[in-house]
Amino acid sequence: MFPYKDVLRLLVEAVPLVLQHPLFWLLLVLVFVQYAKMAGIEKRLYGASRNHPLWSTFASLIFGVGIGSFGSLAMVAIGPIANDAGILYVWPLAIVLMLVCPRMLCFAYAGGILSLTHLLFGVPKIGVPQLLTIIAVLHMVESILIWIDGYYAAIPGFFRLSDGQHTGGYLLQRFWIVPLSLVWAVPVSGGLEMGSAIQMPEWWPLIRTGVEQYIDGVFALTVFPIPVVLGYGDFSYTRMPHKKVQLTAGLSFVYSLILLVLAVAADRFVGLAYIAALFSPIGHELVVYLSRHSEDVRNALFSLPRRGVRVLDVLAKSQSFEKGVRAGDVILTVNGVQVSNVESVRKASMLQGGIIDMDLLSMSEGTAKRPTQLRVRLDATERGSRLGILLLPTPGEAPYVTLDFNDGLVHKVKSLISRLLRTGGRTD
Repeated sequence: MFPYKDVLRLLVEAVPLVLQHPLFWLLLVLVFVQYAKMAGIEKRLYGASRNHPLWSTFASLIFGVGIGSFGSLAMVAIGPIANDAGILYVWPLAIVLMLVCPRMLCFAYAGGILSLTHLLFGVPKIGVPQLLTIIAVLHMVESILIWIDGYYAAIPGFFRLSDGQHTGGYLLQRFWIVPLSLVWAVPVSGGLEMGSAIQMPEWWPLIRTGVEQYIDGVFALTVFPIPVVLGYGDFSYTRMPHKKVQLTAGLSFVYSLILLVLAVAADRFVGLAYIAALFSPIGHELVVYLSRHSEDVRNALFSLPRRGVRVLDVLAKSQSFEKGVRAGDVILTVNGVQVSNVESVRKASMLQGGIIDMDLLSMSEGTAKRPTQLRVRLDATERGSRLGILLLPTPGEAPYVTLDFNDGLVHKVKSLISRLLRTGGRTD
């Protein structure tokens, strides 16, 4: 039986070691800076930020440590020896790939490429099952974090689609600092206390490639955490944020589970290592494609209405929220004046000295099913109270972000092949 309690105790004792790692504090600062930028965007949109960057950073750390502990437990249970995984090769290649496409900073691409080059040419010297297992567990942890926390603090955005349609939606951006514990082989002479050793079952580790060189008494296996930052960036304009992250997290979890099974199987059957290495980048690209395609085949939630002005977002605990205004509602009149854009709403709001009477079509989470009439009175002169409402501007009132669905790996390869066929391989 696997000694879960002893391993969990070991993992808890290892967490403080992360605090001694300079990389941990560097990642903490970088995450704080990103959340500070997001808070600045919120302040420009609403007049105030919904979440303080310090609180967002702290929450990310708590979620990362909590969910990361399950990832560490899975990593120890499977037992890939990190010494042979070739992690030091992954980072430089990931940075190079990022210059081609920012999304390729993900280890799934660099790990797959390194695995293939090792299988085909013997370089670099890495353990393919070990490396792909680590990548699979990282994505499994990431998928759980996306499910739980991916929709938090979604920022409204204005999008221009490939068909020319203008719509509102949400930008989803989260970061988590995860102390991930890996199994390392260390020399016994390095000061390891053998008296604290945990008796592991006979079937352990599941990844046995290269283990023989560490069981001759010169080395001992121990657990040591490394700080990792996981990130999630996405957009949604056909689903509310919590619905979009459920889809993305589900796809990512299935991908990580398949990759994990292939990586463990590759330890027994060498031929499967080629399939696992190919699946690492291709499967990840499929997840990205399916997530984006799900947006392309559905109607936009926050498209420009035929009449009135669409409500894109409402701050919780604001006047508008307390009076029943929700994202997706359509404002028809303000103080008796029909409105057609944000500027007309602003001008009409000034007609009654700060008292704002609005007639709206009330929707259910942005859909147009069974709209009901709603009349709301807001008081802009009320001290310490915010209206807390964000409207969808017309294209001339604010810049729209053009969404490019053709930046994926598959599209880049197809474009390259098409260009080569068209030019006969000539580059002039």
